[in-house]
Amino acid sequence: MKRITCAVLAILLAMSMLLVGCADTAEEIAETSSAVGETTAAQTSEETTTEDLSPVTVTSTYMPTAISTAVFGIFEDRGADFEEYTEMDAPYTIRDVFNISNGVLKSITIPVIGTKKADANGDFILTMYVVKNSWVGLHSAPLKTYQLKVNGAAHGLQANAKVYKSVKVDLSGYGIELNAEETLAFFRTGDTLIPGYLAEDAKGSNEALNVFKKDFDQIAGSFSKVGKSDMATSLNTIFFDFEFDRTYQNRAAYQAVLDEETAYQNKIAELRKKYEGKYLSVIGDSISTYEGISNNTDYNKTIGNNAVYYPTSSSNFYDYTYTYWGRLMTDLGMKLAVNNAWSGSRAYGGKVSTYDDNMLKRATELDNDNGTPNDPSDDINPDVILIYLSVNDLNRGSPKDDALYNKLIAPNANQTQILNEWFAGVQETADKSNGKIIAGTTFKSWEASYALSLQAMKEKYPNAEIYCMLLVGVNHTRVTASAVVRHNTFITAIAEYMGATVIDQENNGMLNSKTCHAYGGDATAVHPSSYGHKMIERLIVETIYEKKKNS
Repeated sequence: MKRITCAVLAILLAMSMLLVGCADTAEEIAETSSAVGETTAAQTSEETTTEDLSPVTVTSTYMPTAISTAVFGIFEDRGADFEEYTEMDAPYTIRDVFNISNGVLKSITIPVIGTKKADANGDFILTMYVVKNSWVGLHSAPLKTYQLKVNGAAHGLQANAKVYKSVKVDLSGYGIELNAEETLAFFRTGDTLIPGYLAEDAKGSNEALNVFKKDFDQIAGSFSKVGKSDMATSLNTIFFDFEFDRTYQNRAAYQAVLDEETAYQNKIAELRKKYEGKYLSVIGDSISTYEGISNNTDYNKTIGNNAVYYPTSSSNFYDYTYTYWGRLMTDLGMKLAVNNAWSGSRAYGGKVSTYDDNMLKRATELDNDNGTPNDPSDDINPDVILIYLSVNDLNRGSPKDDALYNKLIAPNANQTQILNEWFAGVQETADKSNGKIIAGTTFKSWEASYALSLQAMKEKYPNAEIYCMLLVGVNHTRVTASAVVRHNTFITAIAEYMGATVIDQENNGMLNSKTCHAYGGDATAVHPSSYGHKMIERLIVETIYEKKKNS
């Protein structure tokens, strides 16, 4: 709960882009309020009826004050822990493109690490660009270019010097306005004001990185070479702070943004009453791993060899409680039964038949050994199971059942009847393997393994609530929109058939193929950043809440 409260600004800004629009002109703005480090409501006026229909402008900063103060303080005290921008990879943009979008810029606070030669007026130059915030847009040429002039005398800057100082620059005269589809990029060859950034492996920088990872994790990472075809993601963190004016259509529209967050917190509180003290299990691939948890035999004796993607030293995460499942456990007061996630795993399984990474072999190892691995009588069964699998079936080309898919998408298809007939054949094939679990023998496709696994979970853990997470489109060349739809069609159908609940990531308006690049922890966005995991948890909470409300 505390983490979400600390990051409420970012969530509110993201919500505002979804729920409301900006006024057309500054003259239309009826009210203005100011805040330092947080969003505030516009001042109340006596003419309530008129003002309720007028646009409302809210002044806010990008980073909460406490975080900005802490990080810039570390920068000024221990400048050697930070790196300076290099021309080779410029321009750069903050990974959190959507929360930078949509507003009029009033100021920027720059971590100045050094200067070059000033111009004749004593000004130092930092270039700022406006770019499209879509993945394609970040590869495109900048829409606008601004050369920010920072006067050396006014800000106490000497030429050709190491500085390590935060400098706040007034942008009111530049007229920089971003719509919901635009964001910012920074720095180019020839600039004479040199900003600093936090390198992932910079010696001694953990303190500053941990401030972000703990309370403002959406800022971690950046895109480099923006506006060029060879642009790339980076785990290096740029940490400009901004002051914005954001305009809402009217007071009701702005209040809706605030109410949305309050409603979400209330949902968590309601769910906590039901789930506190209950046990959660996870079966997944690399997205769900965490070193020391998903390969820790203290939970279950079979998971010691599980491959791990997210190490404890990950620059994305403060600790495992910042994963989507860790956040859910923390917010709902749950305990971990077992996380049986295996990096690179598929529902179908690995190419080598001796691999234990396939879904069916792990589907019945979701109970906690409870300290006695050789005595199953006291094992703790999960109350909730999250399944997040099959992206590797998609990108690694697992065998698929095209005939089944074509039947499922046929007009007026009776999916229950189709799955009845299909699954009978799957079970017959599995029975012929005499209890052995072998990819290509026990099951012939990833769909068959997924269905058999779901059945096995239902049988071993009959009292568990099972949630099947759909895949999300990313930047991976094989994870195309059509491939995602194909996989999700089956997962949705089999979940409904088996009595499980679907968590729809692709069509929820928060985390999907259009936004994944901002929430991804790598260039393909297959692996979410900590902030991406936060968005996933939010969707899980919303799904569970709706299920409980309607049950």
